[in-house]
Amino acid sequence: MLTLPDRAHEAFALRCAAALALDADLAAVLRRERAPAPLAAASDAERLRWRLLVIGAVPLGLALLGLLRRATA
Repeated sequence: MLTLPDRAHEAFALRCAAALALDADLAAVLRRERAPAPLAAASDAERLRWRLLVIGAVPLGLALLGLLRRATA
């Protein structure tokens, strides 16, 4: 069975339709691969800082929101 990663099936179908319906120059544009820019590798310390920020910010924000609502009620 044919297995392709992610959305490769849709891209393959689009390229087939383009090859049949469009001029050769336009179909060649669709055949180009579009790869996202790679992210730079983060150090362990930077990953820890981001993790603490993301995990800690939501509970802290909810606690502050609860305190503000209680103070105004």
